Amino acid sequence: MFCYRHHVRAELDIERREIARLSEAAAARGVARKTLLDRQYASDKLEALLIVQEEALRLHGLSDEQVNQIAWNRRLLRELKVYSPNADGSYSKEPKLSRSFVRTEVVPVSMQTPAADPPPP
Repeated sequence: MFCYRHHVRAELDIERREIARLSEAAAARGVARKTLLDRQYASDKLEALLIVQEEALRLHGLSDEQVNQIAWNRRLLRELKVYSPNADGSYSKEPKLSRSFVRTEVVPVSMQTPAADPPPP
């Protein structure tokens, strides 16, 4: 996802430059207005895709600051530390087991239907 995002960002930059070039040509009637509209539509789709990808990064636990850093620097994060909440809802950088941890017994389950009893002799 990360590499694809940078590819989309590069495509968006190209589309924006092409729109700027075509805008001048369309104003001078050197290019059909439809061509410019097609490029603007493609640019809008790429922008929407970037927004979706940024939200996906947030859903995967990246902060707004990290997402903005990726967008600004156009560099992937080399290292990402993820902390999950403890059982009591607090956060800690050190892993620890909750005191309420309960070990349950594993019970085997079969999805087969039991065979019918053999008829009496």
